[in-house]
Amino acid sequence: MFSSNPFFNYLLELNQEAGIELIKAFNNSSNKKTHLIFPSIRNTLNRKRVSEQELRFAFTSLHDYNRLNYLDLNYAIEVPTTKQYQFKGLVNQRSAATDMAFFEHSERKLNIEFKAHNPDQNSFDKDLLKLVNEELPGAWCHLLENENTGTIKSVLNKISNGLINATQSISVSKGNNTAFSLYISILILKKNLLIVFADENLTSNDFTSQIASFLQTYNVKTYNSKQQGKYQIGNWYLFKL
Repeated sequence: MFSSNPFFNYLLELNQEAGIELIKAFNNSSNKKTHLIFPSIRNTLNRKRVSEQELRFAFTSLHDYNRLNYLDLNYAIEVPTTKQYQFKGLVNQRSAATDMAFFEHSERKLNIEFKAHNPDQNSFDKDLLKLVNEELPGAWCHLLENENTGTIKSVLNKISNGLINATQSISVSKGNNTAFSLYISILILKKNLLIVFADENLTSNDFTSQIASFLQTYNVKTYNSKQQGKYQIGNWYLFKL
């Protein structure tokens, strides 16, 4: 079993389906379950707009497609947070919004934040703070069009720094010992690769160590030639889709 959290297990299943669907859409395949496409960017030749929106809509569309198997699992988009936040540029604290949340009947069970490309640290910080501070299991689902030797390291280090900043913001007394339940995935379209990690009792220091261990072994060139299937590096799962 991937996780003791049943919602993480379902999310992994959904994440793999969404990955396959998005790779097909990116490659203009007609053999898709949805009508989702990547639109072209204006004034460019064969360049497509890749954003977190495609990943979010793949999740919702495929959950609806599979709904008969999960009748009690509902979702909402841009869900108001239970707590208030004062992000950079704001004078006062106010409610924010989580990209997506799953509900069992009407009880919220899992918050999800989506991200694409490799934006600046502040973009990671504010969304990771929401995931950690809302005191529910959270998921960070990331979409990359492609990667080079430094992309995954950069993204993972920004997630790690965001978790450190979040835990320090929540409680100075607890600092980096604040534990949280977190699922992390990175989908790389042009590599047909999904990287996944989950821990139900994670601290930011733990995650920093997990990243270091993963990066010692992970090599983008190695997985270019891998066949479809599941691979593992420590507590990290890699799915060649």
